[in-house]
Formats: sequence, C-alpha cells, structure tokens
Amino acid sequence: MSRILQILLALMLALFVYNAAVAGSATATWMNPTSYVDGTVMGIGDITQTRLEYGSCVGTSFGTKSGEVVASGTATTATVSNLAAGTYCFRAYTKAKGVESAPSNVASKVVPQTAPNPPTLMTVDTVAYSITVDYQNLAIVKNTAVGKVPLGVACSAANTDDGYHMVPRTAVAWAGANRPTYVVAKCG
Repeated sequence: MSRILQILLALMLALFVYNAAVAGSATATWMNPTSYVDGTVMGIGDITQTRLEYGSCVGTSFGTKSGEVVASGTATTATVSNLAAGTYCFRAYTKAKGVESAPSNVASKVVPQTAPNPPTLMTVDTVAYSITVDYQNLAIVKNTAVGKVPLGVACSAANTDDGYHMVPRTAVAWAGANRPTYVVAKCG
C-alpha cells in the first residue's frame, strides 16, 4: 500500500463529527483518496462510492458489523440514523473503477441514553416549600410553605429529598411576600 494511500486512509475518518444534541445519529466525514495502492493518481471521476460500516467496538478496533450506508460518487459525508444508545465503531471503504479499498481507520461515537421526561405533580401535597442547604450534613432542607403548585406542573428530574423536587417559580401561586429563588414540592 502506498504511503499516500495509508495517510489518506488514516485521515479518512479523522474528521468524524456528530451532532451531540441529536441522540441516535452519527455523521461521519472523510477525505477521499487521491491515488491507488500502486501510487497511480486517481482521477476524481474514478470514485463511484464510499461505503460506511458501523457496528460494535472491541477496544479501539471494529467489532461486529451492524449495518452500513453508502455515499454515492465523491461525497465526503454520510449519516447513520436511528441508533440505540451505546458505543459504535465506524470504518469506510472507497470504491473506484469497480474495486473497493481496504478499510479506513476506525472512529467511534457514544450515543448517549436520552434522559427521561421529568415527573409530574400528581399527589395531594402540592405545597411549595422554600429550601436551604445544610452544609454541615450536606443536605437540602425543606423549610417554610410559600405557596401552592397546581397539579400537572413538570418537576425537575433531580430529586432533592423524600420525593421533593425543584419546581418552576413561575408555576407557584405564592401565599405571601416570601418568594425564594428555589422551591420544591412533592412530585408523584
């Protein structure tokens, strides 16, 4: 294999990018080779496709293939959608004049598990309480009732203590002038 092709294959998936905000998909970007294994210059029209395989990883190596997407012509990007949470390895193959290359270097991506929706107030105790932090015991302490929160308000997914969760201040029907920055209520 020519040194140029080795370098190009090493770079092929080095620009592996993805949109972290969209769990369940990965977009790979590569640089197409410019020569054949024997060093002959490759014409731009010689490339007919790039096949991107994805599957499991064994350490930093490609494991078992799960699927593939094909990018036509001289495309330099491909997206794999509908990926379940987990770690995926990717490698690419360029096809020119009917012959497919050896695999590129391997790149990986972790598709994160999406967070659950927050709990919703369902209990009778919809009293909103002010909270303070007890630094000595490293605990959050529910203090004074400051108002009520209507049923159906989404609570923060972070549990503070004993089923109490942070609730949006905008949802509190305040009972007086005490309007603390942080309030909690019992979420079901």
